[in-house]
Amino acid sequence: MAITRRQRQVYDFISEFVQKNGYSPSFEEIGRGLELSSLATVHKHISNLEKKGLLTRDYNRSRSIDLLPPRGRLKQAMSVNTGVVLPLVGRIAAGQPIEAVENNGWKLVYNEDPNDIEANNAAVSGRLDLAFSIGLTVGEDGTVGDVIHGGPSYVAGIGPGMKIAAVNGRQFSPEGIREAIDLAKGSVEPIRLLVANGALYQSVSIDYHGGIQYPHIERDKSRPDYLSEIIQPLAQAKEARK
Repeated sequence: MAITRRQRQVYDFISEFVQKNGYSPSFEEIGRGLELSSLATVHKHISNLEKKGLLTRDYNRSRSIDLLPPRGRLKQAMSVNTGVVLPLVGRIAAGQPIEAVENNGWKLVYNEDPNDIEANNAAVSGRLDLAFSIGLTVGEDGTVGDVIHGGPSYVAGIGPGMKIAAVNGRQFSPEGIREAIDLAKGSVEPIRLLVANGALYQSVSIDYHGGIQYPHIERDKSRPDYLSEIIQPLAQAKEARK
């Protein structure tokens, strides 16, 4: 099974991004990095690479693309550095193994407050990450970025590159969609969206009632705090450089 030039570019971009940042890129970052204007095109390339056995995805998390080493003829044709393959274990949003946290005296919890990383990302990119609630990321103008496979938005028929025009009958805004998700917690009614797919508009209903969710880690007092022992020398070194 051959790999196209563009698919190889996508594979190499992900490889370089992981080496530099320590986690996998979003569809939006891949699109910007390769100057692909359509997120649907990015999704197509990722899906094709997955079918060819060159990557895998955790369909319950964003930023969960894992490169796999090429095999057989693809291995000979590509001759890539396979050292960027990440462990295929439980993951949190940034793409780090969760077992490494849980085994060192901390635990993963969810609440409606963005963690520091997500708050900074949102401030810089203008992107609202709703991956842990309705299963998508969305820009300030309503353009959908990543969609979590099998999540509420995916089930409703929403895909990357579509544009949310209205939420519950009101013009889209980041504040409006957050409010709609919050209101759905105490209701059996779905979240109703008007979505543009090119020149076509369609109404979709998202059956989700769990509220806004963001991941955080907090101390598990039933276990020794090895993580703080690991981090403390790094913090001391940082202070010493000031």
